[in-house]
Amino acid sequence: MALFEVKKLDREIYRNELENFLPDRMIDIHTHVWLSHLRCRTKPIQRKVIWPSLVAKDNSLEDLQETYRLMFPGKEVTPLIFASTERETIQACNEYVREAAKKSGFPALYYARPEETAAELEREILENGYVGIKSYLDLAPMYIPEAEVRIFDFFPKHQLQLLNRLGAIVMLHIPRNGRLRDPLNLAQIIELKQEFPNVRVIIAHIGRAYTRGDVGNAFEVLSACPDLMFDFSANSLEFAMTELLKARGP
Repeated sequence: MALFEVKKLDREIYRNELENFLPDRMIDIHTHVWLSHLRCRTKPIQRKVIWPSLVAKDNSLEDLQETYRLMFPGKEVTPLIFASTERETIQACNEYVREAAKKSGFPALYYARPEETAAELEREILENGYVGIKSYLDLAPMYIPEAEVRIFDFFPKHQLQLLNRLGAIVMLHIPRNGRLRDPLNLAQIIELKQEFPNVRVIIAHIGRAYTRGDVGNAFEVLSACPDLMFDFSANSLEFAMTELLKARGP
């Protein structure tokens, strides 16, 4: 049974509008892979949105590869894979990503906890071939309310020092209700890049700028960091994409 049905209209739109527009080789830079039975069965205290969990029960390596085959026939898609997890299941989910990367040859990120030492993190990265790390605001110390979590609460500087030495990737899902335009977020992104210039920072979801009001003057402020990268996964706001392209180029 196919993962999902590709209808005649889908094929026509792909052939007429997308096939020649899309490059033959693409990078899917923000790709969660996970198995449902590895995720937490209890309900931990939430300091994150939960609507993404409604998208799919799980997303195995095999389902991901089949999705690319169905959606992008004739194209080569290489994802950067990492876990979708909670603190309680990080180890098992990281192990699945590691095995998926080994099996497929896809690059992968280690899902890091902020309390891990630099030595522990270095061992995970070097022994398992990770190209960087992902973390999330819900891994910040529990005494910090969600709205007050800062970037360095879940990407601590002792880890960033290591990543700077390795020239590794940080997939940064920025916190705080102000999202991309939040002054503290902007200040800490600039601080991160100034102190750790070799860290390859990817701002996930265009900094969660899902409405016009989330953008503010962020791209002007972040012009101080010309090598910042952004992904537009899970972001459908044309305004944010247009302003990003104006500021950063195609």
